[in-house]
Amino acid sequence: MNILIVNQYAGSPELGMEFRPYYLAQEWGKMGHHPVVVTGDFSHLRQKNPRAIRDFEEKTVEGVRYCFLKTPAYAGNGLGRVKNVFAFCRKLYSGAARLAKTYRPDVVIASSTHPFDGRGAARIARIAKAKLIYEVHDLWPLSPMELYGYKAGHPLIHLIRREVRRLSRKSDGVVSILEKADLYLASIGASPKNYQHIPNGVDFREEPENLPPKKHQELLELLHSRGHFVLLYLGGFSAANALEDLVFAAALAPPGIAFVLMGDGPYKNELRSRAKKLRLDNLYFLDPAPKGEATALLPMADALYLGAKRSPLYQYGVGMNKLFDYLLSGRPILYGVAGAGNLVERSGCGLTLPPEDPRAIVEGAKALLALSPEERAELGKRGKDYVRDHHRYDRLAKEYIDYLTGL
Repeated sequence: MNILIVNQYAGSPELGMEFRPYYLAQEWGKMGHHPVVVTGDFSHLRQKNPRAIRDFEEKTVEGVRYCFLKTPAYAGNGLGRVKNVFAFCRKLYSGAARLAKTYRPDVVIASSTHPFDGRGAARIARIAKAKLIYEVHDLWPLSPMELYGYKAGHPLIHLIRREVRRLSRKSDGVVSILEKADLYLASIGASPKNYQHIPNGVDFREEPENLPPKKHQELLELLHSRGHFVLLYLGGFSAANALEDLVFAAALAPPGIAFVLMGDGPYKNELRSRAKKLRLDNLYFLDPAPKGEATALLPMADALYLGAKRSPLYQYGVGMNKLFDYLLSGRPILYGVAGAGNLVERSGCGLTLPPEDPRAIVEGAKALLALSPEERAELGKRGKDYVRDHHRYDRLAKEYIDYLTGL
């Protein structure tokens, strides 16, 4: 089966996130299928961008074929990003015949986090006489309304809602990483056909083979040598992740609990400033690192933290990639997210906290600190076993193929 995955921000372990298209394509290739990932050559999510010289440039990245569309670089969420999205969608649509002829897909998966390249993906599928799958990651237009404050009557929200309805209507099937995305789509008049929930997953060859960055490792070793309990956050620094709660928790925590935040993002400098004003000596910020090195740091912590602001988005499911890295690490998790599909609760690998509650974070850390190392290890093992049984990418890839062949 020839499978074309259209995802503007697709990455790889080497390039940086998003990872899902890479892992599915890798597994499909092993199964004898022929996947190609169509993506932009610049993404704010990647650590490394393989800039294209031509408008359409094919490269093999870690064993997976990619077709990179040349797009302008940008920073932040302003006009530059809008131009980047427009350039990708325009080239995808205008180059649909070329892509259809070159790759002859049997299936085209519109997998970007936004719906604007759906028209290009649909055109490729129509020319190639291929099945079209709409893969839902974020809930549009609810996501920009909740995250950026757009009103329901805003022209952009009307445009997004129209595109989502159109793409749902034209698709032969809808897949989502979110457990209850079908209920959301139905609520905005975009009732999905042949809906299937296929979550994100893990690749078990990524169980830490690398060493963490030396200075990161040295910091955790130093904290442990001083008898500190280390609570670690690894991921993006955005307002949606409610990281200010960790800062306030550090201000409330008793001696002996250290808070370590690793990653990057637009909110990091603000958090640093806030921590400085509070004169915190138990809060540490670490630079980002390549995925393999970053995840190698997770097992060195005593516990891991994941949180998010309260939002209607999460009633339909939570699809945070870092949660799967956390589960795979074998460490207990403090989970401050209110939403459907709570894997921490299902696996029994930690504690679920009310979101946006620094005192609850402190009490959760104290509860885990009170356990013996063996008891914490048992909690972590539950999460690791759960993700092995339910979220391996080889199994998810097979489930996806079974779904496609059944359409």
